Amino acid sequence: MRRSLLRCAVIFSAASCFAQTSTPAQPPTPALAKAKDLGFTFTGVPDEGTFAINYRDKKLPTQFLKMGGTIRGTEYTIVGYDAQVKPPTLIIEHQTTHARLLLE
Repeated sequence: MRRSLLRCAVIFSAASCFAQTSTPAQPPTPALAKAKDLGFTFTGVPDEGTFAINYRDKKLPTQFLKMGGTIRGTEYTIVGYDAQVKPPTLIIEHQTTHARLLLE
């Protein structure tokens, strides 16, 4: 009797595991870290295809860059823009390490 109960428990747990994993799953999307302490922020899209970058140091001027532009004084380039999320985010990439960050 014990042996048959144990066998049923093993079969039941295997069937429930199979049922959970048999559904098609979306490939995992890599999570991007948010850039918090880089010294600059993304402030908006003044024109179509142009992005405004402000430094936290108010003495430095606002930069208006296009896709693929390098942020002055850094090794970061603009590689993407997502207006679907709130707030809209700018995706930047470090030229040497290819690490990607989000600017909000």
